[in-house]
Order: sequence, then C-alpha cells, then structure tokens
Amino acid sequence: MLASALSSRFRLPWKRLRCAGTLCLSLTLCALHPSKALTEGEYWTDNSTGLAIGGFDPVSFFTQAKAQRGVADYELAWRGAYWQFSNKGNLAAFRRDPEVYAPQFGGNAALALSQGFLSAANPRVWHITQGKLYLFHSNENKVEWLALRDGDRDQAGVNWARLK
Repeated sequence: MLASALSSRFRLPWKRLRCAGTLCLSLTLCALHPSKALTEGEYWTDNSTGLAIGGFDPVSFFTQAKAQRGVADYELAWRGAYWQFSNKGNLAAFRRDPEVYAPQFGGNAALALSQGFLSAANPRVWHITQGKLYLFHSNENKVEWLALRDGDRDQAGVNWARLK
C-alpha cells in the first residue's frame, strides 16, 4: 500500500516534467527553425500573425525615426507577405515605392547574415544607413554590425542571395 501511494505520488511530477521538457524542446526547435516565410517567401513574417516584420510599419522607421506597429485597417500584400502601416500616408508611400522602405535581407537579422546564417530579427532594433533599413536580433548585434568593415557587411548580401 505504501509503495503504491509513493509510486503514484512521484509519478505525476515526472509526467509533468516530461511534458514540460517536451514543450521546451518543441519551442526551442521552433525558435531555431526559420519561419515559413523564410523558406517560401522573400520576407520574414511572424509565425503567429503572418505579418511581415512582425506587424511593424516599415515606413515609420524613416518618417518618424521609430519602430511603430501597423494596424489592420492599413494592410497591403507585397512579395508574399502582408504588411501593416500605422496610417494611410505610410501605406500610400510604401505602395508607391516599396523597395525604398522594405528592410534589407527580407527583414532578417543583418549580423547573422554576415556570419552566414538566417535569424529572425527584432524590429525594435534597427538602423538606417545610406537610405536602407537594417534589422537586428539585439542591440549587441547592432553595435557589432556597425563596427564591421564594409567588406564584412557586404558578405551579408552575398549570404542572403545564397540562403533565400
């Protein structure tokens, strides 16, 4: 009786632990695996919403110098992804000339590409240089990118052409 009670008492936590471990492994693999858009489209999209660059307005980086979320009222499909904008003017600007506002490397992390691999970026960490928008995974990555020599930055473009 005592053995049976002890066995059932300790079995439940192990089941929870095994279930939690499986969940952690699944989430880790999802985080490491490129999003569907990286393999099927040209721009990184948020897996849960399907929105390009996580639903941030790409024009706002240029016009307001900040990462601003778009809204569903101002949405546009372009190059296999849905883009959202914070206002009608930004939507119109992107529609006129999307290549000007779309982030480089499909919205993937620029430093990771310079090192030869794809990594989703955090749209809140960005930099505009020579009229081009670059996104990064972290502030540390951004600082490292800015410290690279031009040739090393150019390698990101070479790798992007190979990996996309």
